[in-house]
Amino acid sequence: MANHEDNKILLGQELILVKKGSRITSIRKLKEKWKWSNTKVTTFLKMLKDDGMIDYKSDTKKTLITIINYDNYQDTEKKKRHKNATETPRKRHESTQTIINNNDNNYNNKDIVEIVDYLNQVCNTKYLPSSKKTQSLINARLNESFTVDDFKTVIDKKYKEWSQDEKMNKFLRPETLFGTKFESYLNQKIGGNNERTTREAEKYSEGEDIARRAGILSF
Repeated sequence: MANHEDNKILLGQELILVKKGSRITSIRKLKEKWKWSNTKVTTFLKMLKDDGMIDYKSDTKKTLITIINYDNYQDTEKKKRHKNATETPRKRHESTQTIINNNDNNYNNKDIVEIVDYLNQVCNTKYLPSSKKTQSLINARLNESFTVDDFKTVIDKKYKEWSQDEKMNKFLRPETLFGTKFESYLNQKIGGNNERTTREAEKYSEGEDIARRAGILSF
């Protein structure tokens, strides 16, 4: 490794100044380190010298190797270290944020599965928690701070109200139960006057029938 700054070393009885970017060694030491022959070592050093990468001088005691443009290499290394030091915290933050987002997604997926399974159990249906539309509806309500228990309450209430009504039981489905009227369904009084919510669902049904006849809806 080359000196990072000017330094004096004792070689035998001689004190030698080794400049920054230079190193004192010997052909013998390089030969032993690289496990090469003398000829191969000197040929390699000559190739680096001819290519403008180093300069070297050898005598019977030592070989002085100097890296050409050493300061330029050091500036490049400093920039790399600074870049790495800057990028590492950002990458760590991005990695942490990814974990947080994945945990949030996993948490919501778990809730979606529980809600859809409960709907299927209560209403004897076969809706899939993997449905993008169902996921979107449930996530929208969860993002409004409604809980899994709120979903179960809405399912129970509307099942009790609509399950025996041939005209209304088709609305025991995610797009109706978990839509924009979710809060109204949640706060509906059990055993009280359900005429209003039933009338709203009937209007929804009539509007749906009209839209289907007009070709707007296909289901």
